Amino acid sequence: MTTDMGGFFRLGPAERVRVPADDDEIRTVAQMPPDEMDLAVVNLTRDAVTVEDEALVGAVCRLFGWRRAGGDIQAAVQTSVDRCLRAGTLVRQSSGVLRAA
Repeated sequence: MTTDMGGFFRLGPAERVRVPADDDEIRTVAQMPPDEMDLAVVNLTRDAVTVEDEALVGAVCRLFGWRRAGGDIQAAVQTSVDRCLRAGTLVRQSSGVLRAA
């Protein structure tokens, strides 16, 4: 076990995103470790080649099994996008769309 990530513990390098098997295992956005959300955002963007922010929120919702994109989810995805832009793992093109670096 390694460092505490804002209330979450990482067991090793984050290379996968945990997708729920059924509705009973769906975690809330508040239960998502920041590095897992960032990994999902970068990989979904990479898969799409380029993506608009609104479409990315929808893709994150589908990935994690969330039925709505409320303000909490939108804010979490935007916070993740901002972290990824600062880290250089995402780039915002002049047209406003995101792409993986």
